[in-house]
Amino acid sequence: MTIESGRTSSISRHINRALIGVVALMLIVFSIFIITYNINKTDRHLNERLNNILKMASIYVGPAVWQLHYDYIHKTVDALFLQDILVYFSIRDDLERELAVKHRPPYEGKPFSFFRNSKKFKTGRMKILYQETYLGTLQVAVSRDRVYKELAGSTLIAVVAMTLIITAVVVTTILITRRRIIFPILKLQESAARIASGNLETDVDKGGADEIGHLAKDLDIMRKSIRGLIHDLKGANLQLEEYAGTLERKVEERTQRLSETLKAVEYANNMITGSIRYAEKIQSSLLPAAETLDHFLDDYFIIWEPSDIVGGDIYQVEHTGRGCLIAVFDCTGHGIPGAFMTMIAGTMFKRAASGSNFHDPAKLLQTLNVGLVSVLYRDGKETVSDDGMDAGLCYIDPQRETLVYAGAKIHLIRIEEDELITIKGDRRSLGYRDTDTGYMFTNHKIDLKPGMRFYLSSDGYTGQAGGPKGLSLGKRRMNEKLLEIHQKSFDSQKADLLDYLNEWQGDRERQDDVTVIGFGFNL
Repeated sequence: MTIESGRTSSISRHINRALIGVVALMLIVFSIFIITYNINKTDRHLNERLNNILKMASIYVGPAVWQLHYDYIHKTVDALFLQDILVYFSIRDDLERELAVKHRPPYEGKPFSFFRNSKKFKTGRMKILYQETYLGTLQVAVSRDRVYKELAGSTLIAVVAMTLIITAVVVTTILITRRRIIFPILKLQESAARIASGNLETDVDKGGADEIGHLAKDLDIMRKSIRGLIHDLKGANLQLEEYAGTLERKVEERTQRLSETLKAVEYANNMITGSIRYAEKIQSSLLPAAETLDHFLDDYFIIWEPSDIVGGDIYQVEHTGRGCLIAVFDCTGHGIPGAFMTMIAGTMFKRAASGSNFHDPAKLLQTLNVGLVSVLYRDGKETVSDDGMDAGLCYIDPQRETLVYAGAKIHLIRIEEDELITIKGDRRSLGYRDTDTGYMFTNHKIDLKPGMRFYLSSDGYTGQAGGPKGLSLGKRRMNEKLLEIHQKSFDSQKADLLDYLNEWQGDRERQDDVTVIGFGFNL
């Protein structure tokens, strides 16, 4: 019995050691996993909260910065500081001037670089954009301390709970193993050793023998099951081959139907494209002939490039024996909807210019405003749509050597003796639902001199995104380009402006219709 107890002790010891090793390994792996998981989860959560703060701030701060509404800016900052993780928040304008800043009391006066260089905080920056215009920058810092304290507590609780659970499982496993496996095996080994020593009368535990018998029967059942499974697999393979043939026929049929559908779609697309191409011809026919401008202007260029086949920009020229009207319209939208608006704009402009206000661009704009509202909202202003346009009108009187300009959000650029002057139109558009039909626009009279250069442009040129940072080209860059090229011939100016726009645009898509008219006088 000494040998038996020694064997029992040896088997138990090996099993116990193995279980303890497994438990220790599981605890280590679990601890590493739970710590790593919680850290990653916490960082993700912190990043999400930081991004949410930046996004929420940019939504509310953008209009306030655009309007320079400082009281609303500070109220927005105070509201954001209700989030307990926020420790620093600042708003800077596009010239890096500080519009608003707030700290948690422990960090009063600390600059943004202090938080950015410390591992105790997570920082973020976001541009402030309003109507695709860069207004400034948001700078935010949030604290990691509170989140990591919660992380340490939750991790400790998880590790302790896991330790208790695994310990209970191990103790239970050891007890069951000793009772159900080790002791029965040792009894069977004692019987086998007695038989091997020649004691054939050894009473073998019939329970053990019965279990082996059941195991043999189970093995035979398994053999029969495998044999039946192989037979079933062969049958299934034959069915699979049959299904494969059927599937191949269905694929061919569906491929044929898809091909027919694609042909129908291609036909429909060709029909639509053809219709739009025809609409392009119709819209182009609304544009004035070059001879009309040649009669009144010494030199000029026209850039008219819809972003789609047709567009929402249009220019018009009307003349009498005495003078000439040049107009640029930038209608709501582009593509087909914009093209329909240009037809309305061109028709109403011709009607208005045929009256007694031909020589008065301001009155023409007021007439267009009233006419557009009556046409677009004849069923009442409760309609869902809200359409209109921006416009710039120049009346040129060659005999009096004068130019009269009026604009609705479109400005006139004048270059004289290497000096660029922007003559701003009124900050009102035409035809929108809430437009004041009684508003009177302003005329600007200019005495013409030899060498003067004038430019009218829709916002498609300055609004094109591009460059290394994907920003809008902007009025400043366009003005600098005009000053650079204004002494060249107008054909050369047109080529330079288009090259500059295409280079700025790069691989990006054209965002809006582009219309630029330049003209000059040599009186």
